Amino acid sequence: MRTVTALALLPILVASFAHAQNPSVEERLEDAGPPASVHENKFKFEGRDVAPAEFFRLTGRADLAEQSERNVRKRIILAVAGAAVLVGAAIPGIMLVSTSPDTETPRCQSDYAYFNDVCLPRKAEHSTLGVVVLSVGGLLGFGLLTIAYWSLPEVLKPFALREYVSDYNKKRSAKAAAPEFHLTPLVTLNGGGMSLEARF
Repeated sequence: MRTVTALALLPILVASFAHAQNPSVEERLEDAGPPASVHENKFKFEGRDVAPAEFFRLTGRADLAEQSERNVRKRIILAVAGAAVLVGAAIPGIMLVSTSPDTETPRCQSDYAYFNDVCLPRKAEHSTLGVVVLSVGGLLGFGLLTIAYWSLPEVLKPFALREYVSDYNKKRSAKAAAPEFHLTPLVTLNGGGMSLEARF
């Protein structure tokens, strides 16, 4: 009698084990983690903050990830170039202005014609060149920094990005909710068989 009871309970035990090993749709959706999201240029994937390039790579778009990385590198290069131009123009410009020829030399002071024809023009040219270097370098440097600041590494416009995230979440939910079929071997007093379990 004990043997019969044990064998009768065997299919129930096997089915319970199969259920434990094969979670329901709700459990599978929960295990899939929270949906991917983007809000105010902050990318989240499965509950953690990630960089844009990593986000696209995790959601299966390696091409967009590479494009995002290229945009980031471009922005860094523009910022470094702008800073280098500013520094490179400031040093010689300041030196030219501060080291302009002195008009207080004895010859400049003693010879009026020499003062007007040589001393003053030479000082003016020196100072003017320094101002030009500072101005051009400043405009170019700040221009590059401005371009770098506004060159966001985004690869999709906001609307397209929202559509992309929405489509990804829908596909992931559909995949997690897809029906599953499992075969379980059964043993009884009269023989054996297979139990088909379907989850929707």
